Amino acid sequence: MKIQLLVLSTMLLMGTVACNSGAEAPKDETTVTADTASVQAPDANAPQTMCFRKTFNQDTTTVKLTLKGDTVEGTMVWQPWQKDGGRGTLKGMRDANGEMNLMYDYMIEGQKQTETKIMKLDGDKLLVKVGELQDVKNDGNLTFKDVTKAVYKDTLYTCTDASCTTK
Repeated sequence: MKIQLLVLSTMLLMGTVACNSGAEAPKDETTVTADTASVQAPDANAPQTMCFRKTFNQDTTTVKLTLKGDTVEGTMVWQPWQKDGGRGTLKGMRDANGEMNLMYDYMIEGQKQTETKIMKLDGDKLLVKVGELQDVKNDGNLTFKDVTKAVYKDTLYTCTDASCTTK
């Protein structure tokens, strides 16, 4: 019993010395004191990654986006049932209205293509603008023929399970 009291007293003394050692807590950690508790706000520029998926019949489209400030990067896979699909990267910027103007750089049927994509977050959904595309220079670079006529018509939904990968 005396040994237990001695050990307990030593631990309390060490804890008191450690708390009063004058060492300053690191600025990026939570600091808790007896009378106040403060937690630093999350970094607004920290990357935020989200995954979305749409399945229609047995065709699947999966998008993984990483947002950091106004910059957007990610991957997109379009996989029609039992056919070759498209898979590639998304890069672009997000404007003040939350609209993401992206370039989809992908491979489809063994050919490299690029395509303009305009997307927007809406709660747990990712909206994708759909409109007539054109290849002005016949070089595999698809752009909207008239972006003012494009509408948010395609919707992907948040997914978090293992099937939401864009391998």
